[in-house]
Amino acid sequence: MGATPTYLLGVDLGTSACKAVVFDSVGEARAGAEAELEVLHPRPTWAVANPEHWWETAARVIREAVSQFGLPPSRIAAVGLTGLMHAPVLLDENGASVAQAILWMDQRCRSQCARLQTEHGDAFRQVTGGSPSTTASAGKLLWLAENAADTVKRARRFMLPKDYLRYRLCGDWATDPGDGAGTGLMDRQRNEWSAELVALVGLSLDMMPPLRPSTEVRGAVTEEAASQCGLAEGTPVVCGSNDVSCTVQGANARRPGQLTLYLGTAAWLCLGQAHGRPLFLGFAATSASCLKWWRQASGGPASYDELLNQAADSPPGAGGLLFFPHLMGERGPVPDPQARGAFAGLTLAHRGSDMVRAILEGVGHHLRQMLGAHEVTADEIFAVGGGARSPLWLQIIADITGRPVRRARVLESAALGAAMLGGVGAGVFPSADEASSRLVRPGDLTAPRKALVTRYGRLHQLWQQVDAALQRFHGEFPEEDEP
Repeated sequence: MGATPTYLLGVDLGTSACKAVVFDSVGEARAGAEAELEVLHPRPTWAVANPEHWWETAARVIREAVSQFGLPPSRIAAVGLTGLMHAPVLLDENGASVAQAILWMDQRCRSQCARLQTEHGDAFRQVTGGSPSTTASAGKLLWLAENAADTVKRARRFMLPKDYLRYRLCGDWATDPGDGAGTGLMDRQRNEWSAELVALVGLSLDMMPPLRPSTEVRGAVTEEAASQCGLAEGTPVVCGSNDVSCTVQGANARRPGQLTLYLGTAAWLCLGQAHGRPLFLGFAATSASCLKWWRQASGGPASYDELLNQAADSPPGAGGLLFFPHLMGERGPVPDPQARGAFAGLTLAHRGSDMVRAILEGVGHHLRQMLGAHEVTADEIFAVGGGARSPLWLQIIADITGRPVRRARVLESAALGAAMLGGVGAGVFPSADEASSRLVRPGDLTAPRKALVTRYGRLHQLWQQVDAALQRFHGEFPEEDEP
């Protein structure tokens, strides 16, 4: 008789959705569930979420995935976790969150980051290797210290989103160096928290979680969590890592020469290097989230499939309509926290289907702009993420960039990467890199259409010119604290 098959659970807490997927040891998804997450925008450049809602949603999708799995939950060898970065969670002495989590896309801490840069920029560069950014946790924590001091005083523990899920699953308090480095508070050379930087943003070292390897088993599912999630009590839970790191893992994006596109709430591009660390070519602040915004703002259809079907009714070029997907500031190719989105070229003839197609094309133009900032010779783009489910969107990206787009066989690469980390912790794989090389496989190829490459090339020139013109006005729009 053969060995009993091994199964792993990967949980991906994203910005706009939470996913739980049960994988077998060869990377095939055997069961899965997904639910949207609520993101609140109380002011124009703010974005927050409720950590308790994260846990409730995660517990529900895990329970649904385990139920769909059909086998006893004890067959799941380990749980791997991943989650959005740059969203500080503060807990009181009883383990309850003291405030909504300020999300990575929230731009309210511009003045705090500018002051940190002016007064302590050298310290940040020396310790973290980067400058204060509105994306990272450091500036957000300083904003809280200056604007919600009573709330910060109640806090006893700082953690990050995936760590909060693990805390609820097994009671563990820790984070991995990948998420730690993303806070802007970790000394990368020493692999420890910087007491100086932590103090600058209003916290103390005793509030910072221990830094542990992403594959380390940090605890076991408690009786209470098992009853909520449908997992077997005692199931090992590894530390996990952030969604970018796990997506890189689940897409095998370290493979030299591979050009990887993650297309989700945000989007990013990276190129695999010979030394093993991918080169990130750019991060887009909003991508699929532009579709979510349009669906909500327009009172559109309930499903994204219906929304994308609308876009198919609009011709390439969307009737001359251009969209600029800078709905929450911008991160690449040049960071601009004051960036704003726009439609340009509107006429009375344009319909809702043209608006949706313009959004898809606008993201494609933005991706081409990021590629244009680098010399990239890769033959094709390897696409992962929820947005890559759409054949139409992949075709648009292929036509705009002029590069074939290869869809991964498993699009939920962050969940797969998290499951790989769980597999290493459970002894299923010798290393995460070995798991990536074994489990990641290519899927369908979408080739660019020559005539549309030429047409979109002309439109891209116009898109860039209008985008550059709009940039002159980004700082002129009223701020959230102005009357």
